[in-house]
Amino acid sequence: MPVYSDFSMLKTTDLGISFSMSPPVSISGWSVEMKVAKRFGGSGMIVASMASGYAAGQSGITISDGALGTFTLPVNAPQTSGWCAGNYATTISRTDSGYNTVLDIGYLILSPR
Repeated sequence: MPVYSDFSMLKTTDLGISFSMSPPVSISGWSVEMKVAKRFGGSGMIVASMASGYAAGQSGITISDGALGTFTLPVNAPQTSGWCAGNYATTISRTDSGYNTVLDIGYLILSPR
């Protein structure tokens, strides 16, 4: 069952979303993807990922503590500069074959400057 989380940011700022598995579960070797879209099920306006077998994210996701299941997801101001203020659907998923599951869903709330 996914966790429900909302994240807020101003259009001109960067945001690092810290995520922790609860209860703590080792994510070492996992492939994880974050997608931000206009609505749930829509095509991703931002897609960040980390692939299994790598310690650092291939597109910015950084593992803080693999054994405790903590990692950081980036959303940078240049990525959102052309967006209108509003709510955007976020989904964080494990994407390993046979283990595909949604870890977190919610909204990125983008406020005007």
